[in-house]
Amino acid sequence: MKAVKKKRKSILLRIAVFALAVYLVGSLVNLQLQISAKENELDDVNEQNREVTLKNEELSALLNSGEDSEYIERMAREMGYVYPDEQVIVAVNGN
Repeated sequence: MKAVKKKRKSILLRIAVFALAVYLVGSLVNLQLQISAKENELDDVNEQNREVTLKNEELSALLNSGEDSEYIERMAREMGYVYPDEQVIVAVNGN
């Protein structure tokens, strides 16, 4: 009788340990997938940051040089900026 109880406890213990191991492995795989996705997202954000930083440096150099005020005005107009006392008229063509 004791041998049957001991064997039953041993089997239940093995099943419990196996279930825990499967759960832990599944959790580990899931976490690795999340880490990989976040690393890819971080790489994308870092690339965007580099691009914006380069553009900011170019624009700062252009503003600091003060040589090409026409270019600065043209770029400002493309971004929607106007002089304070200026009225913008948009021509709508029927064609």
